[in-house]
Amino acid sequence: MLVTALNLHIGYEKSAKISLTAYHEDVTLTGVELAGAIAEIARQTLRNDFRSIHPEDAESGVRW
Repeated sequence: MLVTALNLHIGYEKSAKISLTAYHEDVTLTGVELAGAIAEIARQTLRNDFRSIHPEDAESGVRW
């Protein structure tokens, strides 16, 4: 896998992490990066748009 091209854009550490993940999961580098981008968007959306939702209330069955 060619990750040296990624080093300039995202740094060595993140490139190495993506490369190892792709190798262990037997997927492409693009797939790993895309999955990471989707996860980051989901975290930001949950953090910004759903602040009033408390997971502990949802798990205990409390209704709003």
